[in-house]
Amino acid sequence: NEAAGAVEALARQFIGLGLEPDDVVVVQLGNTVEAYLVMLALMRAHLIACPVPPLWREYELTRALPQVAPRAIITARRIGGQAHAEMMRVVASKVMSVRHVMAIGTHLPDGVSSIEEALGGSGLLPGISLPARRRGSANHIATICFEQDGNICPQPVARSHNQWLAAGLCHIAASGIDHGETILNPYFPTGLTALAGTFVPAIISASTLALHHPLDLGGLAESLAKTGTVYTMLPPQVIETLADAGKLKSPDLKLRRLGCVWPPCPP
Repeated sequence: NEAAGAVEALARQFIGLGLEPDDVVVVQLGNTVEAYLVMLALMRAHLIACPVPPLWREYELTRALPQVAPRAIITARRIGGQAHAEMMRVVASKVMSVRHVMAIGTHLPDGVSSIEEALGGSGLLPGISLPARRRGSANHIATICFEQDGNICPQPVARSHNQWLAAGLCHIAASGIDHGETILNPYFPTGLTALAGTFVPAIISASTLALHHPLDLGGLAESLAKTGTVYTMLPPQVIETLADAGKLKSPDLKLRRLGCVWPPCPP
């Protein structure tokens, strides 16, 4: 109920800003609950979520974003030691299609609006209604993710709701995830690995999605044990490191199956 309230409040805030169906909204957030709520809210408002890696800075963003002509950007006041809200305000001034910059947090820079209240499920904006279901809505574009090969500029790849569902179902079939289990995602939610491998399967199977900081290898085994995770996906180097340390044979683990992501995905 709390998640549904946050998704509805966020969707109404987006519509209240004048964003229209199929507008692209860039999302630069860490592997946090807020990132997934924001993306669900964008889809509920018939907008297109465009998640980008939190490690991207002005150089990468100003090369990639003009390719998708985003109407809005959502980030956090800070992610780690980087002032992302301030950075995105600068990026927005260079990407002419952007009309709104939003962020999680308080004491935001001028020109950046907060989504903090909506994330709490309040501020429903009376008079603003959510859009009705569209005909063939599952075939509409749900996301645009960037894929990169070497030094080539990141290329946008659009995927529909049906494509995400198909990818999620294939992953459930391959991994043996059962109803109501716990899946752990140790990747930033910006592409196929995190979204098709954990997020969509968790929704389809009504499972719990546990989140782990992508850059915290030291605490990964502890997270797997504490959350009761039965399935996760890791790069081969990480699997080898955990296996050599004997952490994959711990009696505290409920891990039933482990996916090997090859080649290793950049964060």
